[in-house]
Amino acid sequence: MLQHLEKTTSPHNKKQLFDLVMDIEKYPEFLPWCADAEIVDELSPQELTADLTIDFKAITKTYRSLVSYKKIQKDKEEIYEINVKMIKGPFKSLMNQWRFSDDPAGKGSIIEFEIELELKSKLFSMILGQVFDFAYKKMVAAFCERADEIYK
Repeated sequence: MLQHLEKTTSPHNKKQLFDLVMDIEKYPEFLPWCADAEIVDELSPQELTADLTIDFKAITKTYRSLVSYKKIQKDKEEIYEINVKMIKGPFKSLMNQWRFSDDPAGKGSIIEFEIELELKSKLFSMILGQVFDFAYKKMVAAFCERADEIYK
């Protein structure tokens, strides 16, 4: 299983960052390797299904995920959280979580992104393992750059 945890800060507020990640259908405009993104069904006010098509080095794969999102009250702080779990697709399993909280220094927000990916093929897992951390750092950076463009 491949795992990655990315933690960074952003000058933008947590609600703006949450909204940016939830704007799934805009992913192909800025997210590396994302060829298509579509919300398939809104299941409830806090849950939806979405299809994402990844195009990486001539390999194109589409997967469907269950996306759950909520605002959590923790002590006196509100934290925005998005949980994604693949329900159909080319991987053995795929889960990720976004968390957005206030920067204690009062300078925007803290972004936490965690992903776990298990591939069906051990050989492909070994190959992807070599670029996995780089790919997800690049992905988080793409969201941060998009936030800078939108929320200047």
